Amino acid sequence: MATITARTIGEKVLGLDAFNDESSVIGAVFFWSWGDAYAHDENTLQVGFKSGKHYVYRGVPTSLAINFINSESWGKFFNENIRDKYEAKEVGE
Repeated sequence: MATITARTIGEKVLGLDAFNDESSVIGAVFFWSWGDAYAHDENTLQVGFKSGKHYVYRGVPTSLAINFINSESWGKFFNENIRDKYEAKEVGE
């Protein structure tokens, strides 16, 4: 089960930090939403893999990030909904 910390203003999710010891591939997910004044392309999802690599994905809708963090299998959800659908940049490149 994931441990989730949310940063909100009222009902609006501004950020999420989630850690998952049960996933065999993904250990952490971080999400930042920049609010209604910005398009989804300003949203940022960072995925930390247990291999030690971290990737940033831009343009991920808030609802998709929430569904990802709440999914039963982070690896399966990531492969079906995020991988190869959003441009990835490795952190530290």
